[in-house]
Amino acid sequence: MALLKPDKIYTEHGLEISEKLITASSGVRYYSGRKLATPDHKPQWITIHNTDDINEAAGTNDAEQYARATFNNNMGSVVVHYYIDETACWHILADDTVGWHAADGSNGPGNTTSVAIEIIMDGSGKEYDVKAEDRGALLAAILLNKYGLGMDRLTTHKRWYPSKYCPAYILPHWTQFYNKVKTYYEQIKGEKQPEKKPAASKNYLTYPTKNMNITQGITGDSHTRHSAGSPADYPIDDGCSDEGRDWFYCPCDELRVAHIYGVWNGKKTNTIWLESNSKVVMPCGEDYVTIHVVHPNDDTLGGLKVGQTFKRGERMFLEGNDGNADGYHFHIAVGTGKFVAPGWVLNSKGSWVHNTTGRQLRPEEAFFVDPAFTSIIKTKGIEFKTLPQEDRQATLYFVQIGSFGKKGNAEAYAATARKAGFTTMIKEADVGGKRLYRVQIGAFGKKENAESYAAEARKKGFDAVIM
Repeated sequence: MALLKPDKIYTEHGLEISEKLITASSGVRYYSGRKLATPDHKPQWITIHNTDDINEAAGTNDAEQYARATFNNNMGSVVVHYYIDETACWHILADDTVGWHAADGSNGPGNTTSVAIEIIMDGSGKEYDVKAEDRGALLAAILLNKYGLGMDRLTTHKRWYPSKYCPAYILPHWTQFYNKVKTYYEQIKGEKQPEKKPAASKNYLTYPTKNMNITQGITGDSHTRHSAGSPADYPIDDGCSDEGRDWFYCPCDELRVAHIYGVWNGKKTNTIWLESNSKVVMPCGEDYVTIHVVHPNDDTLGGLKVGQTFKRGERMFLEGNDGNADGYHFHIAVGTGKFVAPGWVLNSKGSWVHNTTGRQLRPEEAFFVDPAFTSIIKTKGIEFKTLPQEDRQATLYFVQIGSFGKKGNAEAYAATARKAGFTTMIKEADVGGKRLYRVQIGAFGKKENAESYAAEARKKGFDAVIM
């Protein structure tokens, strides 16, 4: 039994959410691929459902099992946005996407204007049942607040399909549930928002990975012909953390997918071209920029589409080994200006190199390094400029309660901390060439707040430190 692995885990208002979003390449039979029929595709309703509690397999939970069943096409025609139980919450359909949950047809307002939450219960009133309902109420409040909706936009499956008595375990006390959501909603509305660090004064182009581990520079091995020929494109290979697969992050205010090549065709090497929507600031000056990246695998690159836009810091795709690459890595080349079809041109050394309306850049000409975001492991002698201090990411103080060499051990310890009432996150780090999994229970902008929370954790028996 292969458990579903989230693409990311995030926390909103104390609720930890595992996210793995269905895409056109996921193979989910009833995935609509349609956006909500609302202005800007923003949800207009939050629809509450109940689905039955099931026998959990060892090492997992109801929410994961329902989410996995959706990906495996074992849920019939049902496709919802969230599954939540007493311990876990899975987000499997993007909030701006039409689901199949309201039984009011492909164009009915339930499916085309609302986000669906399936709260997993059995109606027993036992502790686990009460907790699942309570967590579902919190999730509903989070989504109402997130999309600027009032309490009048909380509704039931029965609204869209009157003959369906759903949510069956909540309808008998709907007013009580509604008031619980309202209480959470008002708490969220009343929370003091953290002070925001002013946005960077300029649209800097920063290095796109959290670990810089350049395994091949602009010359040597296969890159010499790229850099010595005419024209040249000065590529680098980055192996990131060298364990598993790491993400390519949007390195400027906005990047647009300009072209995708080779996906689902084993004879062609997967490549993506990314084009800035506005001029970026680089060590060499200010201009539009086009980046091409080679070797991402079909699993993440296949979920993207031409014209899709990303904001700074958003995950875009994972490193891969497509095209018989030697290990997982990104092959990256950068040029000023705009994308020129087909994206490549043959140079005098017989290599296909990056082609744009401007000139091709050495990596140190293109990228600043933000040390608050990117950890440097290996540069292959390339001397990058550091982002100005005032424009780096804000400093956060993390409360850490454990550090483990195995992810499974970290996850087990995180589960213990959650039982003690803490919200947890696991962060990966490379220390002295060794991968560590750090269990953290909070992040604070002020050190004194982190210290106070660490003291509270120590009282509960956790060896808390400030990172």
